[in-house]
Order: sequence, then structure tokens, then C-alpha cells
Amino acid sequence: MVVSYPLRRPRAFASLSSSELDVVEGVMSGLSQSAVAERQGTAPRTVANQLASAYAKLGVRSLTELSVSCSEWQNVRRGRGGG
Repeated sequence: MVVSYPLRRPRAFASLSSSELDVVEGVMSGLSQSAVAERQGTAPRTVANQLASAYAKLGVRSLTELSVSCSEWQNVRRGRGGG
């Protein structure tokens, strides 16, 4: 018997603001910080600050570590309501 259930995102993701989560999602989908800023209608420095804040909240120090922490989710936003 195989039982499946939706994966819940780590509790650390619950601490991210919606803007930080948007930045993480954008960067993880391959967008540059400048492209994320353009998509959000903000300055590139704002995106850099939001990404740095997300790194701190998630306890990661690089894009590689961020990628590992997101690896169980194809889309971080999919699990946003649970966990």
C-alpha cells in the first residue's frame, strides 16, 4: 500500500514575508535579481535586501544552500498555506 500526502514546507518558510517569498521563488526559477525587481516594480537593491533577509531567516548563506532547502518543492508558493 502506498499512501501519499502533500509535503509541507519547512517552518522557516512561514517566517518569510510575501515579498521575500516572491524573491525566493523568482531567483529559484532562474531570474536574476534585476529581473525579479522589474517584475515586482521595485529597485534591484530592494530585492537584494529581501533576498538577504530570506537567507537569514532560512539559515542559508548562498544560492546553492537556498536551492538545497527548496529542493523538495517544485514551487515554494505551492505549500504556502500549510506547515
